[in-house]
Amino acid sequence: MTKGKFRLTVYMVPVFMSMALTACGGKEEAAGQGTTAAQAQVTEAQVSQESAEPEKEKYSTVADFVNSETMQKQLEAQTQSMGDANLDISVAGEDNKLIYTFAYRELKSAEGMAEVLQETLDAERATLVQLANYIKEAVDVENPVVVVRYLDTKGNEIYSAEFVAE
Repeated sequence: MTKGKFRLTVYMVPVFMSMALTACGGKEEAAGQGTTAAQAQVTEAQVSQESAEPEKEKYSTVADFVNSETMQKQLEAQTQSMGDANLDISVAGEDNKLIYTFAYRELKSAEGMAEVLQETLDAERATLVQLANYIKEAVDVENPVVVVRYLDTKGNEIYSAEFVAE
């Protein structure tokens, strides 16, 4: 994989997660503070969506939240929009965790990738913590955590990080 193509797949991840916030109706409190254009668009969509929808009951579990019709439709749309991104994406709910797993389909070498992935996720920390904060509002669970995992072609973990609600 070329360096440019690798960076493209890494930087698509925050956009994918921002779109997950749209699916769950979370609020982008940090709009304008280091957010990407995609996140700003998500904010506008959320404001209009929230003003049009009545408040909903909380999901019983994170797995119920992930398996909800709204979240599944959004995940499917975002996965399709990523097209040729060289990543298989799965989202799961386990206990208090929302787990994003990004598995590379092709990868010549994972050397140096952990550092780049760490830098990218550190830069998107606010978005990921915000998603964890929204889970606290949408799901009847204490101490929600968003986990992001990257796997090589054999299923070995390249990098993983957890983002806890504040």
